[in-house]
Amino acid sequence: MRMLSTIDEKLVQYAHLFGANRLDPRERYRRLGLVFFGLYLLVMVPIPGFSLLPLTAAYLGVIAIGRAWVKNEKTRTEIARKYVDGDPDSMPDLRGTALVAASQLLLIFPLLFAEVRRDFGWFAAPDDIRFVNWLWFTFDKTYLKALPDVTLLYGISLHDDRIEFASSMGKHLVLFSRLTFDYMLIQGILRVFSIRSTVAETIRALPRDREMILRLGKRALHPLIWALQEGEYSVRVAAARTLGELGDPRALEPLLEALNDSKSTVRQAALESLAKLGCLTSVTPLMPLVHDADDDVRIAVVALLSQMNRPASARVLLGALNDRNPEVRSLAVQGLIHQGDRGSMESLLPMLNDESLEVRAAVAEAIGRLGDALIVERATPQLLAALADPIEPELLRVAAAQTLGQLRIAAAVDPLMATLAEESVALRLASLSALGQLGDRKAVPALLKLTHREDDAEIVAKALQALGQLADDRALPAFLTGLQALEAEVRLAAVLGAAQLGSPKAVPDLLELLADPEFVVRLEVIRCLPQFASDRVVEALQERLPEETTPEIQQAIITALEQIAQANAEESPPTESPGEANGATSVQPSAKVAPPAPESARESGTV
Repeated sequence: MRMLSTIDEKLVQYAHLFGANRLDPRERYRRLGLVFFGLYLLVMVPIPGFSLLPLTAAYLGVIAIGRAWVKNEKTRTEIARKYVDGDPDSMPDLRGTALVAASQLLLIFPLLFAEVRRDFGWFAAPDDIRFVNWLWFTFDKTYLKALPDVTLLYGISLHDDRIEFASSMGKHLVLFSRLTFDYMLIQGILRVFSIRSTVAETIRALPRDREMILRLGKRALHPLIWALQEGEYSVRVAAARTLGELGDPRALEPLLEALNDSKSTVRQAALESLAKLGCLTSVTPLMPLVHDADDDVRIAVVALLSQMNRPASARVLLGALNDRNPEVRSLAVQGLIHQGDRGSMESLLPMLNDESLEVRAAVAEAIGRLGDALIVERATPQLLAALADPIEPELLRVAAAQTLGQLRIAAAVDPLMATLAEESVALRLASLSALGQLGDRKAVPALLKLTHREDDAEIVAKALQALGQLADDRALPAFLTGLQALEAEVRLAAVLGAAQLGSPKAVPDLLELLADPEFVVRLEVIRCLPQFASDRVVEALQERLPEETTPEIQQAIITALEQIAQANAEESPPTESPGEANGATSVQPSAKVAPPAPESARESGTV
């Protein structure tokens, strides 16, 4: 058995010469055709017995490709049945290749019979015999002899008696050809049956295990389409969902047809898969479903329309703003935001009073992103009222804070500062972000208070971030304290804030963080140091460079040193050289130049 396995492996490797390992079918068939064509040309070399070599090579190629196909299909079956892991689409599909290769036997054996008749006299035949006669002889001796002779009934003979055996070797060769044809036929039937069996098994398991058919790769497309069109209810639902996961654009038309399915769950699954495919260009097939009786179907179609950046889809979304289901209305608002439809704001503004919290929050977000000056002016009182009202749900107040910050509403500073004392972490984070965007230094004392008394690291980091945006010198002590914090997110926010403030007093503490255990902290420290250029900074960076093991950090240090050297060179005044008397001048750059990259950085390819 080990010897047979070795032979099989060698045949599979031999099949690679014929292109059986090429993933691109065009390249594979081109290679296959060229190799066989070259072998057939060699058959024409007028050297007695030489033609047997290319014919043998061609015959072995046919067998080898067949064995490569068998191995390929076995591996695909093992992947589908979860015996092994793998990507079937990374393997060539050899079904057509094996068929084309097997058809070469219709050329190989007639040529072989003709050559051995000419060179060895194994067959007796007239001199005017042609290739077509040898081809018919191949069929005649292989299979037609097994059929009844109809001469007695109709006077028609199917057999060609002009070619006769002249040697027992000729009989052996014909027997060999018949066994070869039988072997190829049986191998093909067994493999096709195995493929169909595996596909049928995946279809049966589809409602319970969609992964199994996905492990067929692109081959799953046609079985899934059949299941979507002909399967029972649970199979159709699973097929519709799986086609989206398969991601093949050829599933577009079958999924569009499934939108007319009698079951709402199938329609919903088809819509979700169309959204995943992302290749639908027309809104027309979706319009009837906007008024579907099933809420889930309407939710799915509005979600799909939200992805389609087209004027027609925006018009349909505007109509969905009046849907009875709040989730549909909320999705419609988000879809209009996604499409950047500023013309929808007049329709959205009244929805700040919608009964649904999610809808009101989505409208607040839309105002921040799409609203013009007039819309903002009209919406500001409602946004300020929502922010200041502790009875309003957290989601709406967070959305109001975010929108007021985006719109730079100066009147929001005091209400935003008032929320910093509330318990809601989400609201406080949104308010801190908004205060940073507003840029009003009136908020500095309230922000500093949070950095001193707050235990929540996320709140402290966000407060430091806002202080950095305000760039107020009063924040320097808070930044210096933050640079020593235990939490990496606080240290990072302090680094960024100190960089925005630009005070040289922060340099000693920043240099201490060159050895910070957190990658991102070290990186941001290095990036901000060029603005504090000094001999001390250069020395610290040069000392850190050989100690650093991370290629990206090494490159950041080199870049920082180069920036400092360039800045020094630009600031240095021209100096006279001895040759200036002759009209020549020279400019001497600063001696502070970046050192060459360390060996580890050069090896990593980052420099």
